[in-house]
Formats: sequence, structure tokens, C-alpha cells
Amino acid sequence: MPRRRGTEFRGGYPRSEGQVAVLTDGTPMALLGPVAFFQFFTSPEDHYQRADIATLIRWLRMFTFLLAIFTPALYVAIVSYHQELLPTSLLINLSAQREQVPFPAFVGIGHLLDFLIK
Repeated sequence: MPRRRGTEFRGGYPRSEGQVAVLTDGTPMALLGPVAFFQFFTSPEDHYQRADIATLIRWLRMFTFLLAIFTPALYVAIVSYHQELLPTSLLINLSAQREQVPFPAFVGIGHLLDFLIK
């Protein structure tokens, strides 16, 4: 996890949250630190929205983060270990598609996540 983040500098905002801003001459960007995990879900545009809309958007970001983390693991768990949870027609369709792939499901998901991270 990064311990600092780059953002546009907005006056006294970092000091009000107990952060330090490192400014670079000639750029509007600042390096803020230290940051907590949930601060990565906020955006500078959140401060210009109504509070209820900004909170809804922040919760939506958190939900999609959790969905992106748990969906590949759920897919691998169901396809590899719990086939009885799938309807027979869907299982036959997935098996026919997996015949063409030389790797097991968890290796394919690992390659996908590695590609997305880089």
C-alpha cells in the first residue's frame, strides 16, 4: 500500500486532516502523506458535490472495489471446487469453453490480475 498520494493541492485541506503536503515548484500537484486506505476512495470532485451525492459515490467506489476483489475468487472457487452449485447446462457450457485453455482457472485469473495491475 502506498503511504502517500499525488493530488491537486487545495490550500489548507491536507492540514485539516493531519497530512503533510509536499509541493513542487511550478506544478499544481502535491504529494500528500500519510494516507489511510479509505482515503484512496475519495476524489477531489467529492468536495464540490452535495454531501449525500458524494457519500453515495464513495460507497459505490467501495462496493465496486470489493466486487472486483471477490468476483475472480468466487469464479475460481465455483468452477474448480463447487461445480454442484452451477446448473448442468451452464457447467457443460463452461467445460466446453475451458477445453481450449491450457491452464487451470486459477492460473488464468492470476494472469488476468497480473496484467491489470501492471
